[in-house]
Order: sequence, then C-alpha cells, then structure tokens
Amino acid sequence: MNANESPFSKKMIDENYQFAVKHIKSNIFRIGIREEDGEFVYLMNEGPIPRKFNVTTEVVYNKTVNEIFGPEMDKIIKPYFNRAFNGEVCSYEMSFNDVTFETLLSPVETNGKIVEVAGSSLDITEKKNYQKKIEEMNLKLQEISITDSLTNLYNRRRFDDILTKRLEETSENKTPFIIIIGDIDNFKMINDKFGHLAGDNVLKELSNLLKQNIPFSGILARWGGEEFSIMITDATLIDSKQFVDILLEKIRNYIFSNSIKITMSFGITAYKEGDNILSIIQRADKALYQSKNKGKNTLCCI
Repeated sequence: MNANESPFSKKMIDENYQFAVKHIKSNIFRIGIREEDGEFVYLMNEGPIPRKFNVTTEVVYNKTVNEIFGPEMDKIIKPYFNRAFNGEVCSYEMSFNDVTFETLLSPVETNGKIVEVAGSSLDITEKKNYQKKIEEMNLKLQEISITDSLTNLYNRRRFDDILTKRLEETSENKTPFIIIIGDIDNFKMINDKFGHLAGDNVLKELSNLLKQNIPFSGILARWGGEEFSIMITDATLIDSKQFVDILLEKIRNYIFSNSIKITMSFGITAYKEGDNILSIIQRADKALYQSKNKGKNTLCCI
C-alpha cells in the first residue's frame, strides 16, 4: 500500500455512510439553491422522521418545501432557510402530524461563499408531551393551593393575595372597593344536631348560593371555618348594604339539605386611604362582631 493511500476503500466509506444514515437517531438534511429558479431545495433528507413520512432523499431531492409539504409549511420554514443562507446559525421548533421536532441549521461555506445549509432535526415529541404533563400538573397544584377543597371557592391565602394586589392598585388609582366578612350564625349547633357531614353540606350549598348572588365584580372566598369573605370593586357602602340585605333574605329563606335553615351575620367596610391588609380586615371583622352582638342575622358597617 502506498504511504499516501487511504486504508479505507470507497466501498467501506459508502457502507459506513449507509449504516450511519440507517441507524442515526436524529434527522440530517442538506439544502441547496436550485440553479434554474434560485429556490431552496433539498439535496438530502435522511433519518427516522423522513422514513416515517416517506420524505427521504430519493423523494425530496431537488424539491422545495412548498413542492413537498405545501405553502403553509413553506411559509414557516423558508424564513429560517433565508437566515441560514445569510450566514446565521439558527434553530426552530415545529410540529408535523403527530411529531414535534427541533431543527438546527448551519451554513456551509466554500471559498468564503455559502453554498448550502446543513440541517439536523431531533424528535422531541416525547419531551414536549412530558413538559405538557408537567405544566398541567403544576397548574393543577397551583389551583389546589388557592382553592378550598370543600367549597371549591378561593381559600384565604388566595383572597389575601388578591386583596394585597388590590390595595396596591387602589393606593395609585383611588378606585374604591368594599370588603365583606360573613359568618354563619350558630354553626356549631348544626354540627352538634345533624353531624359534621350535614354541616359540610350546608357550607357547600351556601357557597353556591353566595356565588350565584354576588355582583359580577365580586371576589368570593371561604375565609375559614364557617366564615366567608367578599370583595366588591367599584362599589359604595350604600350599594354593598343593599346587596347584603338581599343576601340576608335569600339565606334566611333558603332550605338546605336535611331541611336545615340558617342565618348569617355580616360586617362591611370600605377602603380608606392608607389602609393595609391588616387594617381593612380588622375593620370588617369588628363590624361582623357588632352584627353578632346586635342579635345576629343582620349587617353592620364601619
């Protein structure tokens, strides 16, 4: 063998190439420019995705994206080919049928001139599906973290977050809002007489009743135990008193499961300049206790 002669025959090189193309896990392709019209065309396209959709080299050679996949796909991909032929290494992600893949494009230079673009694509369908499941789980966990499990209303944590944000906004734009805290009267007697399951049903049914009757701008939460909190934006104390008066009557007249009837007491307060979350809640809570001291089944404003 000549010292300058390669130990690899052309046959061995071709066999190695065919073996690599057949077993490669990613997808490789080459893009050139067609002489007759200057369009970007495939010179090679090999790998699992081309084999799956029957778009290997012998099918796509010297054809454009538009000629193979249609104008919609061409509209998406062609700008990336343009960027690559202008010397930019770029990547994109897209879906084709049931496969999502990530593609990297690299310019290929000869004598200082970009003559073609080399590309590689990786099937990331499984990864994307996994990410989607994680996102769905995170959303579900987030929802659980802000929702009362019994009533499906916002919990106190979520209400506090909303109230904090509202206080920040109101300190800037001076838009009024109302805080209402309501408490079921003599709820312990319901649990003692009918059992905790019946008490839970009352809480769930009351939650639906409140939800159906609060104003459109209202935010409703289970404050804790048998207490509920409501925030109403763009409302005055007079408006809120009228709303709670109607609510009191609806609750008095509603017949709950096991023919249980209940009443509630409410405390109402409006935002005052300089309020923080503690001051406005303490004021609403103080108004609630005034209602309790007046004999319950009523409302008080501070």
